[in-house]
Amino acid sequence: MRILIKKQVPARIAIRNFVGLFFISLLGFFLISACSSHINQNATNSTSREIAGECRLIKHTMGESCIPVDPKRIISVDQFNSSNILALGIKPVGIVGSKEYLDAPYLKNRIQGIETIYTVNGEFSLEKVLLLKPDLIIGLSYRQSIYKQLSHIAPTVLIPWSEISYDWKENFKNVAKLLGKLETFNKLMKDYENRVQKLRQILINSQKNGEKDKEQLIRASYASIYYGNFTLSLDGSFPGTVLKDVGLQPPPSETPGSLSLPISEEYLPKIDVDVLFVGTTDDNDLSKIEQIQQKPIWSNVKAIQQNRVYLTKASVWWGYNVLAAHAVIDDLFKYLVNKP
Repeated sequence: MRILIKKQVPARIAIRNFVGLFFISLLGFFLISACSSHINQNATNSTSREIAGECRLIKHTMGESCIPVDPKRIISVDQFNSSNILALGIKPVGIVGSKEYLDAPYLKNRIQGIETIYTVNGEFSLEKVLLLKPDLIIGLSYRQSIYKQLSHIAPTVLIPWSEISYDWKENFKNVAKLLGKLETFNKLMKDYENRVQKLRQILINSQKNGEKDKEQLIRASYASIYYGNFTLSLDGSFPGTVLKDVGLQPPPSETPGSLSLPISEEYLPKIDVDVLFVGTTDDNDLSKIEQIQQKPIWSNVKAIQQNRVYLTKASVWWGYNVLAAHAVIDDLFKYLVNKP
């Protein structure tokens, strides 16, 4: 029995050795597999880093976004930057804009073939944004509530509204930097400055040849009417800055940082300017003007007394972009130089 027992011991040892070797081999297999997986993962991460290296890191109001070096499918989710993008010679795949904005004469030939990001009910459509497969989305800070959804679709850059409203030229420059179009920006602004200087000199010469022999130009202002309510643009607003560039004198802002002043009909005679441009958006606004013209208060407006009140398109005079600025210059030439 002992012999039998002694003879069985080596067998058990052999089995144990075999099992041990089996588990060692199995462990080795998993280690090799894990290493291989790690290598593959590193390769994938390396590829991701290479792809990321093809974009530019941009800081903006919502943090940082890595945008394509040369974006091909841009969507603008605010109408003001839509115009800036178009002015730079870039045709976005999608834009937003009110009916009045899209009807602006300086945009009609530029927006053909571009999708508007709205539903049939006129609401902003994230679904349309997704279907257009953008590689870059640009908008204003009022889109913060949907920034997360937009940034999941494509790299998204949001610009503070104050940057546009208080300095449309600087905002245009920043958009040009964002899109690598500084050279185009410089040319467009040079063209604008040349037209401004030309008009300014013509107006100075006309003043010298008239009653006022000095380089102080006429005072001019812009007021818009929207849904029956008047708003007077101040010197810091978009129309105010264009008027100042030309040398005209819009009303100064009584409150630092304010761009416009809601006014009543009774305030109209207090607008002490030689020329008054009034922007309208639709037939209802024109009807409101016609109603006021029948009231005695209208004849107390200084510009009316000089027969120098001109109706213009609000979509032009509140454009906040270089295309609109050129359109304002067109109006100034039309009414102040080539008088109708």
